[in-house]
Formats: sequence, structure tokens, C-alpha cells
Amino acid sequence: MKAYYLILISLLSFNTLAAPKKSRKTTKASKAEKKQVMLPVVKEPTGTAIDRYQLYASSKILNLSSSVDYFFGGIRVDDESNGTYARLTFDNLIKERDGYTLTPTVRIRMDLPGTRQKMKLVLDDDDDSANRNTQTSGITTRDRSRGFNASLRFVIDQKSKWNLSTDLGVRMRSSPWLNPFVRLRGRRSFLLTENLEMRFIQELYEFLETGAETRSTLDFDYPLGSNMLFRFGNNAIWTDELDYFTYSNGPSLYKKLSHKRALGIHARASGDNSNGSTYTNYELFVSYRQLIYKDWIFAELTPGLSYPKALDFQQVAFIKISIQSLFGNF
Repeated sequence: MKAYYLILISLLSFNTLAAPKKSRKTTKASKAEKKQVMLPVVKEPTGTAIDRYQLYASSKILNLSSSVDYFFGGIRVDDESNGTYARLTFDNLIKERDGYTLTPTVRIRMDLPGTRQKMKLVLDDDDDSANRNTQTSGITTRDRSRGFNASLRFVIDQKSKWNLSTDLGVRMRSSPWLNPFVRLRGRRSFLLTENLEMRFIQELYEFLETGAETRSTLDFDYPLGSNMLFRFGNNAIWTDELDYFTYSNGPSLYKKLSHKRALGIHARASGDNSNGSTYTNYELFVSYRQLIYKDWIFAELTPGLSYPKALDFQQVAFIKISIQSLFGNF
């Protein structure tokens, strides 16, 4: 047995001595080769002229949609961007009949080292996520208390037609205090015509204390030129806790005024089916958003009108002033 170990050590020593030493030039060359390999490969459009035009139109509409979502802080960007970042928002709402309210929200996502951007730590305000998921102004009072989510996210696939991820985490609220959950999210875009994109997002939750929850989004994007986008949004949320759907839908028109300024015009109808399918609120509002300091502090002004069923659809004026800071890498 000792002879076996001596032979093995001798062979390893011989291989080490016999291995050629790498010169500095070779090392530099190998590093250069690695850099060249890591450069993105741009595929030349192939096929007929119609195929090339379809590829051009597809990339154009997808880039415009992503640009709008990024500038206005859409939840699609938060859930699918690569990198570690924090988003801190202060919403100052002045509402007729109700006065003034200040609502701070936070969203943090951290890529875990050594996981090749597959594992992420996510901290976010649940009420803020729900409002941005339904694309409403966020002035209406929700039927449940605010919550905060902390989860560990695993990205299943981002390269195929489906964008898939799953979370294991806990929601913190006044009641129940700790509510563990699992979450599955899927997103896919469909190009219906050369200028019309349909984007479907589905989120499925299962909570230990309050049961199941589902959030569905179906958006239709149509570019009107290079700096204007028309979007018709449809959103629905169902919870086992409430046992009915809340939903909203309506059109939005986004105009990119410059690389620092953008304008959005929105009309929304929202409601629930607790007593049959009815709309309980209508909103008309304009959102003006501007980058006010370098590339990480935004200001947003949102004046609008609301017509809630609880007030017999009487007009309620409001204005929301938001300051948002971005930290990290999107």
C-alpha cells in the first residue's frame, strides 16, 4: 500500500515538473481571447426582405416598451433587470376630502455572489408592488393592511420565450405578523403584428396563513412613432383571503420628451366582483416624470381626478408628488 502511494506521488511530481511554464505573453493572449469570447455576438438578419423588416419592427417595439417601463419605474423592470439595486420612493398625496398623506416605499434586490445571477435577495413593499402591477394612480384605499415582503428568488429561465422565476419568502404585516409564501412568476411577449405587442405576466402565490393569491397582467403595446407609445393595460388580483377579484383596465399614452423627461396620460376603471362584476372607481390622471439629479433621482408629478362609487361617483381631485432615488446597477 505504501508503494502505491509512493508511485502516485512520483507521477504527480513528474507531471508538475514536465508541465510547460506559461509565459506572460501567453497569459495576456489568453486574457484577450477571453475578452473577445465574452463580447456579444450580433446576428445578421437573414431571410427575405419581409423577414428582415419584421425583425427590425420587433426590436423597435420591444425597445420602446422597455424604455417606457424603465423610465417610469415599471414592475417589469424591477422583476427582470440584472444587477443589485435599491429603489426608494416618497409619495406625497394631497387628496380632496382626505387631506395630505406621505407614503414611503422601498424595493431592494441583491444578486447573491457565486450564483451567476440566478439567486437574488428581494425586499419590497407589497402595497407598492400591487399598485404598480395594476398601473393605477395608487390613491384608492386597499381592503387590506400594508405589507412588506422578503424573499429569496431563483431565476429559472431568462433566455427562452418565457421569463420564469420562483421565490421562497415571508410577508410581514400587522396580522398575521409572519406569513411564509412561495411564488412563481412567468412572463411572455407575443408580437401579434409588426407593430403590436401583447405581454402576459402571471404571478402565483401560496401563503401558509392566508392561502392562495394570483396576479395577472395583460398589456397591449403599440408604438406611435419613435418616441410615443400607446398601451392598453388589463390587470386582475385574486386572493383566498378576500375570495374575490379586484381588477383595473384602461389606456395609457406615453410620450418621451427628452432623455430626461417623459409624460404619461392615463384613464383607468377599477372594481371588484364581491357583489357581482362592477366598477367602483374611475380615474383620469397625467404623470410627468423628470430626472432631476444625474441619473439616479427622479421627480414625478401626478395630478388627476377620481370618481369613486362610495361617493356616488362624485369628482375628487388629487395631486401626487413623488421623489424616487435609485441606487446600484439596473
